[in-house]
Amino acid sequence: MTQQFSLLVKPVSGLCNIDCGYCFYRRALDLYPADRYTRRMNLTTAENMVRGFLGQRLPFSAICFQGGEPLLMGLDFYRSFVELEKRHGVNGQQVGNSFQTNGLLINDEWASFFKQYDMLIGISLDGGRDVHDQYRIDGAGSGTFDRVMAATNILRRGGVDFNILSMITHISRADLKARACLSNV
Repeated sequence: MTQQFSLLVKPVSGLCNIDCGYCFYRRALDLYPADRYTRRMNLTTAENMVRGFLGQRLPFSAICFQGGEPLLMGLDFYRSFVELEKRHGVNGQQVGNSFQTNGLLINDEWASFFKQYDMLIGISLDGGRDVHDQYRIDGAGSGTFDRVMAATNILRRGGVDFNILSMITHISRADLKARACLSNV
């Protein structure tokens, strides 16, 4: 078995561009309101982390970016991050990067970047529109389902591998039960 190590990185801490009703970070961010928007990873911290992580010289290392919403760091940050991986990795060492995102910031430029570096993208989607939009709303209180679906279409069109991560709630369980009953009719 190949020795590997995975690292979960939250470069924006709990900062997010939507306001999910079940998010545990909402309470955590309220504990530190003064620096809510300043808790972003800088490139010095990123370099120290990458140097230490890749310095273990394992044949395969995986980094998953989460948040809050990790894409709030911006594409330039992640371009720099990949360059740090190239600088501090050694020949033969493989590094896999992935993201868990709500998808709202994904556009063709992000998709091209993901494809270029063969990154796996996890899209948060809680079900159909009625289920998803119960909790995953933007700051104006509007559902995000249509924007998430648009992001999946951009990823498909760009040839980017992605999967879906769903939060199961009492609403989605009820929806699944209803669908199961209907399928037996």
